[in-house]
Amino acid sequence: MEWRRGRLILVAIAALLVYACGATAQATGENGRRLYEANCRVCHGQRGEGALGPELLGERAHKNEAQTIDWIEHPLPPMPRLYPAPLSERDVRDVAKFVMTL
Repeated sequence: MEWRRGRLILVAIAALLVYACGATAQATGENGRRLYEANCRVCHGQRGEGALGPELLGERAHKNEAQTIDWIEHPLPPMPRLYPAPLSERDVRDVAKFVMTL
């Protein structure tokens, strides 16, 4: 009987960890979308379709996530430099993850 109780506790802990990881991923995605809308949308469009700046649709075909992070941190003009302020390192990662979904 004791082993069943221990097993039940382990299953409950595993379920909580899976839920917490999913909630964190969702929060990260929401933060990336929010930051994109606040800082990138005016030039790159609501859905990455391009406006004043280049289109970002399908950017994942040209850059991986690490390259996208590097581009956001070290942009070429006329793209504004938004890192390290107003975007933090985590913000840059979140925006890059969002851009990869476009």
